[in-house]
Amino acid sequence: MVVNSLIGENTALRGEFDLQGVLRIDGTFHGKVEGNGKVLIGEGGTANSDITARIVVIGGTVKGDIVASEMITILSTGKLIGNISTPRLLAEEGMIFDGKCVITEKKKVNFKSNAQNKKELREAKSALKLKPIDKELVKQ
Repeated sequence: MVVNSLIGENTALRGEFDLQGVLRIDGTFHGKVEGNGKVLIGEGGTANSDITARIVVIGGTVKGDIVASEMITILSTGKLIGNISTPRLLAEEGMIFDGKCVITEKKKVNFKSNAQNKKELREAKSALKLKPIDKELVKQ
């Protein structure tokens, strides 16, 4: 996975993202994210933001509403204060969620096995373990 935009640790940013690729937040972001990409909030990351994306993975803290066209994953270290709307929700034991959840209808229903869900959780955790110096991040 190639991260197109990175808000690193000890970095704060305010603004808006028009997202088509992958955004990783390990610092603090205040603003708005919209697009068809993937948003990763690392364990130390904080997003005070409404997020509209294809996939959202939360390992840190999000304060705001999330609309995901494909899936939202909240890892055990994740904390979400806000409302969500998505066709799929994966939530690990230990996560914190304070808000309303609407599971939307997907155009094509594709039920996944428990093994497939576990694989997606492993992939989400793996994506959050990337460090800025990883070779994959600097590939062009």
